[in-house]
Amino acid sequence: MNWTPLNLTVRVGCNLAYETPVPTPVLFVLKPRLEGRVLVMQEKLSFGIGLPSYEFQDSHGNITYRSMFMPGRNEIWRRCARRCFLPAR
Repeated sequence: MNWTPLNLTVRVGCNLAYETPVPTPVLFVLKPRLEGRVLVMQEKLSFGIGLPSYEFQDSHGNITYRSMFMPGRNEIWRRCARRCFLPAR
């Protein structure tokens, strides 16, 4: 049987909404590690209007975001398109 390599585009996204009565520090791991043959085609992340966020790598190698939620509703959204090149078997 002949196998041909796959060239696959994967698009994912999520919307998260949190409500809090007081300022609340938060950490999110929303970005997968780049491993193997993966090309990031598009990537967007928003922590809402006026919510600063800081990206850092944790002790396990994960890309992590730190932010501070303000009282009330806080929204985060993420969109990503990645192209994966899978070898033939």
